[in-house]
Amino acid sequence: MIIKSMTRKDNSFAQLVEYIGRHDNDDDRDIYHNFYQFKRASVIDEFEENAAHLPKRRNGNVMYHEVISISRSPNIAIEQQKIYLQDIVEEYIRKRAPDCLAFGSIHDEKDNNLHYHVMISANAIGERKRHSIRKNQFNKLVREHEIWMNQKYPELEQGKIIGTPARERVTNKAGELIRRGGKLSRRQDLKRRLSQVFEATNWLDAADRLSSNNLEFYKWGKNYGVIDGNFDSKHRFKTIGVTEDFENFKANMELAELQAKETPIIEIPTKKERKHQPEATEKTQEREIETEATRVPQKTVEPIQEPIVEEMDDFERERLARELELKKLAAERDGRELDKDLDK
Repeated sequence: MIIKSMTRKDNSFAQLVEYIGRHDNDDDRDIYHNFYQFKRASVIDEFEENAAHLPKRRNGNVMYHEVISISRSPNIAIEQQKIYLQDIVEEYIRKRAPDCLAFGSIHDEKDNNLHYHVMISANAIGERKRHSIRKNQFNKLVREHEIWMNQKYPELEQGKIIGTPARERVTNKAGELIRRGGKLSRRQDLKRRLSQVFEATNWLDAADRLSSNNLEFYKWGKNYGVIDGNFDSKHRFKTIGVTEDFENFKANMELAELQAKETPIIEIPTKKERKHQPEATEKTQEREIETEATRVPQKTVEPIQEPIVEEMDDFERERLARELELKKLAAERDGRELDKDLDK
C-alpha cells in the first residue's frame, strides 16, 4: 500500500472534483464522508461553504489531495479487490480526518494497481481552525494503517512497503560499470571503508577506524551521514543504503559503553582511610616486638602495711603515727620520681 498526501492553497474544488470523477466509474464506489447528500453535484457546494469559515491567511491550506494505492492481486477478482480497497480508504479517512469533509473515487486505469483519489477539507465542518497534522504523526498513522490492512486482508498480499529501509540509489553509469566488472565506484569504495568502521568493538576503536579511513560522521536534523575526506563529499546513510548497518553499529556501541560502566573497579583507599586502617604486616609486628622489648620497667611500690595497734600507751601510739606518716611521704616521692623516669 502507498499513501501520498498533497496540499492545495486555493479553492479549486471544482477542478479537483472533476479530476477525481473524470472516469466513468460506478458511483457505488464513491466515498462521501460527512456529507448531507451523497451526490457528486453537491460535493463542490458543501466544500466551498465549509471553506468559507477559514480565516484568510497567506499560504494557508484550503484542502488536501491524497492518493491511496494497492497492488493488484492475481488471485482475487478485481471487483472483490475494489470492495476491499474501498473499506481500506474509508477506515483511513476515519483515522485521518474524522470531522472533516472527504470525497473519493476509485481509479482502475493502471494495469498493476488500484487507487483512490481523495479530497479532504482543511478544516472540520463549520470550524475556523485548520485541521493540521504533523509529519511524524502522519507517518505513524500510515504505518499503523498498513499493519491494520495486512491483518484484515492478508489475501491481498501487499506486504510491508511503508517504513521499509531505502535501497541504495545507483546511477546508470555506476550500474553499467559494475556489470562490466570494472573497478569500484566512489560509493562502493565508501561503503567498503564504512563496513570496516562498523566492525569496531567500542567508540575508541571506531574513532581509530574512522581516522585511518579518512571518514567522519555527521548529523543534520534527524539524518545521519558520513564525510568522505578523500573527495571532500557528504553522503547520507539513507542515500548510500547503509542505514540499517549504522543503526546496528550504534546499538553495539551503546551496549559496549553500558558494559564498560558495569565493570567492577577496584577502589584504592585514600591516604586518610589508610591512616585509620591497621596494617598487619611483618614490619608492624617487628615494631610491636621492639616496643615490648624496650619498654621501661615500672617500679612497683609495695603497699604500706599499717601495724595492728592493740594495747599501746599514748607515747607509743604517737611514735607509730609519725613513722607511718613518714613512710607515706616517702612512697609519694618515689612515685613522682618514677613518673619522671617514664617521661624521659
